[in-house]
Order: sequence, then C-alpha cells, then structure tokens
Amino acid sequence: MDSLPNFWKMGGSFVAFLYTYTTEFETQLSKKEQELTDSKNIQVQLEEELNITKQRLLLQEKEIHSQTEQIQALSSTRKAYATELAELKSQYEKQQLMCSNGNNNGEVVTLKQEESSQNLLRVRNDELEESKRELSGLKMENSGLKSSVDQHSKENAILQQEVLNLTERQNKITKDLRLKQKTELDVLRHSHQQEIQTLVSNFSSAQALLQAKVISLEADLKDMEDRFAKHPRPEDLKIIKCLQDKIAEKDQVIKHLLKKKIGEIPTRVISVPNLAAYEKNLMNHDIIPRKIMNPIRNSPSLDQSVKHGYPFKPPAQLLNIIRPSRRIHTNVSSKADSSDQEPKRPEWFTKYFSF
Repeated sequence: MDSLPNFWKMGGSFVAFLYTYTTEFETQLSKKEQELTDSKNIQVQLEEELNITKQRLLLQEKEIHSQTEQIQALSSTRKAYATELAELKSQYEKQQLMCSNGNNNGEVVTLKQEESSQNLLRVRNDELEESKRELSGLKMENSGLKSSVDQHSKENAILQQEVLNLTERQNKITKDLRLKQKTELDVLRHSHQQEIQTLVSNFSSAQALLQAKVISLEADLKDMEDRFAKHPRPEDLKIIKCLQDKIAEKDQVIKHLLKKKIGEIPTRVISVPNLAAYEKNLMNHDIIPRKIMNPIRNSPSLDQSVKHGYPFKPPAQLLNIIRPSRRIHTNVSSKADSSDQEPKRPEWFTKYFSF
C-alpha cells in the first residue's frame, strides 16, 4: 500500500521533468529556427542582389549587341563607300584615257566630269573619315563595355560563389540541426520509455501487493462472517445448560448460607480499623484455588462465539446482598471455621461473585 503514493510521486516528478525538458527543447528549437530564418533571409537578399546584377548585365549585353550591330552597319557602309570610291577611280582613269584620245571638245567635257568626280570623291572621303572616327569611337566604347562586362562577370562569379558557400553552410547547419534533433529525440524517447517501464513495473508491483492485501482482507472478512454466523453446537449448549444448573445450585447454597450467617452475626457498630481487618480477613477466606475450572475454560469444545451469544446470567438474588460494611462477627475464629466447611468455589464464581 505504501508503493501507491511512491508511484504517484514518481509519476508527478516524471511529468515535471518531461515538461521542463520539453520547454528547454522547444526554446532551443525556436533559436535554431530563428537562425535558420536569418540565414534564409540573407540568402534571399543575396539572391535579389544577384538578380539585380543579372538584369543589369543583360541590359549591358543588349547595349553591347546594339552597338555591335551599329559597328557592323558602319563597317558595311564603309565597305560600300570603298567600293564606290574604287568605281569612281576606275571611271576617272577611263575618262583620262578617253580625254587623251579625244578632241578638244571632249577635253572640256572631260575636265568638267573630272571636276565633278573629284568633288564627289572629296565628299566621299569626308564621309569615310567621319565613319572612321565614329568607328574608332564605337571601338573604344565597345572595349569599355567589354571591360565593364568582364568586371561584372567577375562580380557575378564572386556573388555566385558566396551564394554557393551560403547554401552549403545552410545545408550543413540544417543537417547538423536535424541530426542533433534526432539524437535528442532518440535520447528523450529512450529515457521516456525507461521511465514508462519503471512506472509500469512499480504500478504492477503495487497492484500485485494491493490485490494480495485485498485477497487477505476478503479471506479474513469471510472467516469472521463464517465465525459469527455459525450456530452453536449441541454439545456446547449441553455444557452451558449444565453450567447454568450448577450455578443455580450454588446460588441456592450461597443464599442459604448467607441467611444462616446473617442470622448468627449480632449487630454492633465497630470502628473503621476493625472494619478494615474484617474485610482483609474475609478476603483471605474468600480466596479459592483457581485450578478447579481451568479444564472447563480450556476445553476445546467451548467456542468463544458462544460466550457472546449466550452470556451467563448471575442470580438476581445475589445482586441485592447487603455487604457487611458496619458489622463484624465477634469471634473471627468461628467465622473461619464455618467458612472452611463451605464447598470450594470455582474460578468463574470468584470472577462474578467475589465480595
């Protein structure tokens, strides 16, 4: 029975320990989740910066592509101008040959044509020089854009490496956190199972003790019920009847002797010390050996339950006996002689009717 309070105490302590350990684990888990969210936010910011850089690089690539197309268009126009200039030179040479072979009128026409062709050639040369200058400017701008593209490419590579490092670090942290959580959960589950097994074993032992106690109490209760519900046996009733008859006979003898003694004792008042001596002498003469009724009391046929169901009834006449409180016999020796002649009293008589 004492194991039940210990069982409940152990259960309460285990619940308190489990609650504290769960709260600590939840706080650690919240901290790890906060660190993970911070790393995710940093990764998101880096990804946004990388996207912005990529967009800027795409715009620069588009500009470079458009400028390259312009350079290609200018180079094509330059080639067209060069071909046209070559054609004009060939026409001029042809005209010179024709002028050398023609007449004077032809020379005038040739000079006019030559002058117009030279003017056209001068214009074409000016346009060609201007296109060359534009082409050189575009080449310089293209080289600057290429250098900026290279720089942005390097920055992009650095950012990609940083993102890769952060991703690896985040994966490592996540893996370590999951491994730590798994180990902690395994340890907690193992300890929880051990505590549960301990509690179950304690509960089983306490339940077994309680069942044994209940069984013993039920057996005692049944034994007591059987004992008190048992009817007296005929031999016990017979013994009780004999004892009651003997008590009645002894009652008559005692009553007769008391009447005789009371009639013989003269009435006179004595002092208190003589009264004490009389009571002492009377008690000494009333002592009877107690070995007479021991066989009856220790008889196995007598049941203790019969005493409760059938108590001995003392004689009603003896309850009204007047004790000699103020009177005493003048001759103590005659009292002793008469008391020696009385029959010996049994033990049960001394218990119930001792003066």
